[in-house]
Amino acid sequence: MSLSRDLLFLIRQFCKDENLHKTAHMLEKETSFYFDMNYFEELVLSGNWSEVEAYLSSFTTPDSNEYSIKMYFEIRKQKFLEALDRQDLALALDILLKDLKCFASSNEHLYKEMAWLLTMEDFRKHHSLSTYGDIISARRRLMDEVKALLEANPHFRRKIKLPNMETTRLRRLINQSLNWQHSQCGRSECVPQINSLLFDHKLVTSEAIKDSTNAFRIFSRMPVDKVVSQTNVPVQSQNLDVNCPEDLPGKVERCMDMSSLPTSMDFHPLKGTLLLVGNINGETELWDVRSEIDYNQNPQISVNRVLWSPDGSIFGVAYSKQIVQLYCYHATGNYIEKQLEIDAHLGGVHDLAFSSPYDQILVITCGEDKLIQVWDSMTGSKQYTCEGHGSPVYSLCAHLKEDIHFVFSTSTNGEIKAWMFDNDNTGPRVALDAPGHSCMRMAYSADGKRLFSCGTNEDGDSYLVEWDDTEGSITQSYHGLSKSSAAIVQFSTSRNRFLVAGDEHLLKFWEMDNVKILVSLDADGGLPAKPYVCFNKEGTLLAVFADDSKIKILANDIGTQLLQTLPSGSVDSTGRPCRSSGKICRLLYTNAGNGILALAADGIHLFWKWPGNGYNDYGQATTNRPPCLWHPKTGSIMVNDLNNDPYQIVSPCFALSKNDSYLVSASGGMVSLFNIVNFEKVRRCLLPPPTATCMAFYPPDNNLVAIGMDDSTVLIYNVRDSELMTRLSGHLKRISGLAFSNSLKVLVSAAVDSQIIVWDTITWEKKKSISMQISVGWWLPSETSETVIQFHKDQLHFLAIHETQLAMYESRSLERIRQWNTRDFCARISSGTFSCDNQLVFVVMRDGIVMILSALDLSPRFRIDPSAYLPPSSGHHVYPVVIAAHPQKSNQFALGLSNGDVIVVEPHESEGKWTILPPFHNGPGNRIIID
Repeated sequence: MSLSRDLLFLIRQFCKDENLHKTAHMLEKETSFYFDMNYFEELVLSGNWSEVEAYLSSFTTPDSNEYSIKMYFEIRKQKFLEALDRQDLALALDILLKDLKCFASSNEHLYKEMAWLLTMEDFRKHHSLSTYGDIISARRRLMDEVKALLEANPHFRRKIKLPNMETTRLRRLINQSLNWQHSQCGRSECVPQINSLLFDHKLVTSEAIKDSTNAFRIFSRMPVDKVVSQTNVPVQSQNLDVNCPEDLPGKVERCMDMSSLPTSMDFHPLKGTLLLVGNINGETELWDVRSEIDYNQNPQISVNRVLWSPDGSIFGVAYSKQIVQLYCYHATGNYIEKQLEIDAHLGGVHDLAFSSPYDQILVITCGEDKLIQVWDSMTGSKQYTCEGHGSPVYSLCAHLKEDIHFVFSTSTNGEIKAWMFDNDNTGPRVALDAPGHSCMRMAYSADGKRLFSCGTNEDGDSYLVEWDDTEGSITQSYHGLSKSSAAIVQFSTSRNRFLVAGDEHLLKFWEMDNVKILVSLDADGGLPAKPYVCFNKEGTLLAVFADDSKIKILANDIGTQLLQTLPSGSVDSTGRPCRSSGKICRLLYTNAGNGILALAADGIHLFWKWPGNGYNDYGQATTNRPPCLWHPKTGSIMVNDLNNDPYQIVSPCFALSKNDSYLVSASGGMVSLFNIVNFEKVRRCLLPPPTATCMAFYPPDNNLVAIGMDDSTVLIYNVRDSELMTRLSGHLKRISGLAFSNSLKVLVSAAVDSQIIVWDTITWEKKKSISMQISVGWWLPSETSETVIQFHKDQLHFLAIHETQLAMYESRSLERIRQWNTRDFCARISSGTFSCDNQLVFVVMRDGIVMILSALDLSPRFRIDPSAYLPPSSGHHVYPVVIAAHPQKSNQFALGLSNGDVIVVEPHESEGKWTILPPFHNGPGNRIIID
């Protein structure tokens, strides 16, 4: 952070102003708050272990949480191994007794293993250290592991990413100081010079300061009775360059043809190339400007405004008639889904905004009826009504400051008001007049600290100004907008530096600290008189309306590189977006045996089918020919709601009805019910928390589903009527497995703590429970360890599958009949299942080995090495995650891989050898479109 140190030095040495010293102190405190990953990596790679631990101790301790424990252990283990590598046994023994002793109580076996290394001539001969390599490569591997632990550790949340500081930031901050200093100076004719920072200036007298009754009262929670008219107060500033800066998007890189005249647009806040466009014919279009693909069209009335929510998960559309619509955006599939339609106003809806007070997402609308309405974005229920404007409300600007949520509104006659979200009906907190009584929009800079507005009044005069949002005064008025305009000038802000407005068939740019025009561009011509403009969040792209229903995309150098990258995933010949790029988390065959359903980590469901033909009359899954990826003619895909909390363990799960028609599924968000004939999402239910972690259909009634939750409860839920029938409590940890025995009329559930409970499905009472016997020491279960339950076809016994073992139980007594554990193997169990005739158990290990065991005594019969089924080009990063057995073919099973592919394996009928169908993918490939 040398740039920060230089800045602090200048402020402290040359500026005596108290406010600037406070700024220096705040900057120093803010930058010391962040964990410098680059500095830490230098310490690790240089082996400076004392400094490594000293730096870590500023943020966490060795016993803070599991991530910190693991992090300190790995660091000290590396220090121990390096001492062994240098044959410094005295130092190694000292590290073992002092630094590593504290971990012995939690893993005594591992500690003894490390002590044994002292007796070995070469520790690399130990089976777990055979790939250790040299010290430098070992330190790099250590850094990769520690980096992952740092990112997952809650003590480092929001502390790892350093604040962005541009290379020119120091010079710009100095110029800002100059401008501020001279704006307070009584000698207004003085030209700012760099050496003027070396002495104090005489400030203006108190009489020159405006009356404080003109100030904004946003935080006072008191209504303002006096309406104040403001005049333009420009701040003197020199022009920092007349040439177009390199980081300003000034080159036309795309020119996209719209279906009709565009009326509003907004870039996605996180995906910088995704552009939402509304047009005069009422179509809402979702464009990826890299590939110029329109992902969706939804004809309605004409669109007045489109806007993304701050997190990009939903967007709103305001129409020229009373309607507002909200849509969910599924980023992984690049498609949208209608969520709500609200009859919002009498007459047209002019604008909308999003805000999140009280941890709920609200959508705010304004319209022709002079009202501002606030709605719950999930239910559509009205929360507040704000009255007080004397003319139709034209625009909204929601903001958060000092943990207080508020919204500015402007009307067509130039009124500005500010509102807070409460029910005391005290009216607006602020009442001001816009410059020239113009009809305008307001917008903050990217850091939320500077407020700007731009608009045009009835006389055609346009104004672009900056406000002091605490005092309610105009601090700068930018020069260069035309007079006698026939339309309202639109503008946009970029990061914390640039402003752009569409005026006189041009794009006019300003730097925020300079009132003079920086540069004007014609974007290769063809712009309307007052073109609509919109920066993306990063400021690398600029979209502008052009003649003939076109949108031009301008880019800087970084934006040009971004446009040259392909969208995430390929697009097939029909123009449909890519289907999935996530690993396969759950896998099952259809009950008819003619298809395979998979649930990927990104929440997308994939459905492969073997159509019937002369060689395969019944359409059964086979290794003789690959299946087709099916989807309906509409191009719909089945996608779950995702949980965006990176610190929460998500356990994707799904269950298929007996008739292969309905799928219940969840991926950390709400539970979805899909019709897999047409891929329609029938309904959603059970808004988290808690989240669903496993599920199973109740055999006598396809409308009932048992759903395990991460709060340790089991729900018996009627998905047809969205009704909770009963809640089963008895577990202590997250539910990981559920299975019904129809003949015994019981439900067996398992949790991640290895506890198994049997429930009566008539009374839903707990009948019996046990805990699986898990090995201690090295084979202690991991935090994400799950226990999965599967009934034998006799319905009297069930198989419990745990990462450390397989165990067969008698259902009535819960007596363990037989067991197979992985103590003698190098890897744990990833997934397992009975064959359809229950003669075999298919098990896939985490190292990719597939074990085929006899179900009678759980003795191994066959072993398939990953080299036999993984293509040589797949590399070591591809591995199997889950296994599923064919419902009619006793020797066939399928593997879901970490790269999103699926492989089918079965013995060759004539030769008795295993035949492996090459991986079938989820990309465009061979597709069948269903009606």
